[in-house]
Amino acid sequence: MRKTLLAICALTAVGVRADLVGPEAWFEVMGGNFRKDGLRLDLEAIKETGFSGIHFFHIGRPDTGVWPGCEEQVPCLSGKWDGMVEFLGAECERLGLALTVQNCPGWSQSGGPWVPLSACMREVVFARRDFSGGEGFALPAVPAQYADADSDWTDVAVLAFPTPLDDTGAALRPASVVTNGDERVYRFAEPVTVRTITLPGLHAWNSAYGYHAPWRRVSLEAKTADGWAEAVRTPLPTTSWRDYVRTFTLACDERTSDTWRYRVEHDYPILNYGEPTFYACARQTDWESKSGLVLRQLLREKTPWQDRRTWLKGSDIVDITGVRDWKVPAGRWTVLRIAHVNAKYVNAPAPEEATGWECDKLDPAGIEANFVGYVKRLKEGPLKGRMYGMMVDSWECFGQTWTPKMERYFRETNGYELRPWLPALFGWIVGSPEKTEKFLTDWRRTNGDLITKNYYGRMSELAHEHNLTSYFETAFGDIIHGDLLEYWKYSDAPMCEYWLPHDFKRKGSVGSYAFKPIRPCASAAHIYGKRRIVAEAFT
Repeated sequence: MRKTLLAICALTAVGVRADLVGPEAWFEVMGGNFRKDGLRLDLEAIKETGFSGIHFFHIGRPDTGVWPGCEEQVPCLSGKWDGMVEFLGAECERLGLALTVQNCPGWSQSGGPWVPLSACMREVVFARRDFSGGEGFALPAVPAQYADADSDWTDVAVLAFPTPLDDTGAALRPASVVTNGDERVYRFAEPVTVRTITLPGLHAWNSAYGYHAPWRRVSLEAKTADGWAEAVRTPLPTTSWRDYVRTFTLACDERTSDTWRYRVEHDYPILNYGEPTFYACARQTDWESKSGLVLRQLLREKTPWQDRRTWLKGSDIVDITGVRDWKVPAGRWTVLRIAHVNAKYVNAPAPEEATGWECDKLDPAGIEANFVGYVKRLKEGPLKGRMYGMMVDSWECFGQTWTPKMERYFRETNGYELRPWLPALFGWIVGSPEKTEKFLTDWRRTNGDLITKNYYGRMSELAHEHNLTSYFETAFGDIIHGDLLEYWKYSDAPMCEYWLPHDFKRKGSVGSYAFKPIRPCASAAHIYGKRRIVAEAFT
């Protein structure tokens, strides 16, 4: 299936050629399957059809392998590949087609073999260990999933605090469950106190309707002597199409019972039910989204009633970073060894030889490494004098939650220290739910501002330094938290995406009008005086 980049508005703009008035075509090389005669014929057909330019991508090898007539494969980034790209540029120049290049192989996002571990996307994580007073102290071990060299575990801080009430980190396991349609009744061997439940990633329930107004409502009730007592009742938020690897956490009014009733109401069919997992510990509702791991609608839920001993007191958090012989005080203590690791996101779908780490989006060094490794290599090499623009296509690499300078960036932006609040990034309630909510709001705003300035802003500077037009497709409000309008000020031609036709009732999903933030793209163009908007769309 062929995709085409359509020009919605064909007027001139700063950085956009005045003669670029027609639509532009997506031009994807698939694996090693291309030859010069094929490139020439395709480009001539594109020109004859009335297109004004192409956006060049090199996509990973298709499942069909080697195509007939392309038995001699052209590995991406090889000397022969450089020759093919040089030929592509010469043909575009001959035909008068503007040549724009995706900023890395694949269509997401900004990365490749040239991005070192020191400049890759990072994620903040933790290892936990609990101690009793007087017990010998030892640093929590690095979790197995982060023990490999590619994870590049790098310590940030070690924090200790009195273990909150009932906070063992372990789930409560029911002895039995009875299912009746959309209702489940869970029975435990003895009464349990429930303060938190988690559900699977919201996209997995029915991906076709993940983007629509809340269509699922869940409730949890505890059986008491007087009947069923409600612990929580709420709609579930709308979500993004990348919401399938994280849990969804719900804080509940504190109840104790051996029998619990969980019910789901829904407006559309559910393909995979979100079965709850029960916990006695207290956690912030939807901390996964509020900490920037995934994009979801932020529900304005009421603060549940819970024993305050389940929350952390900020004054009780002790920074023992670098302390090897810490004396564990009386009582029960939890120690968090907090670190940042390689998120292991790669540019995709790219040829294997051109696949590498996604660059850091929170620090300028990330996009600088990617730009030098690919865009500048082409601009000053095989496409010298023939490259018109640079684009960044779909953001499909989830969120980024750390960069080595994050503590400094946060302090400069918000005027207070990040470190005492780090447990809130993993769901703990620090101070109160309201105080935790305020911190997480500051956190998301800081994260979005860094991406806006240090990724998109720096990318635009690099493009203009090399006389290139910049195109940015949707990211904020699509996959990540942040200002939907601000980052497009750095793009010479703001870019969005829509997939038509669609059948809302049967398909939903990418056919939904809510799938991509199209209206904010148009609004940004008006706000910043951009005279041209582009959109990825099916022809």
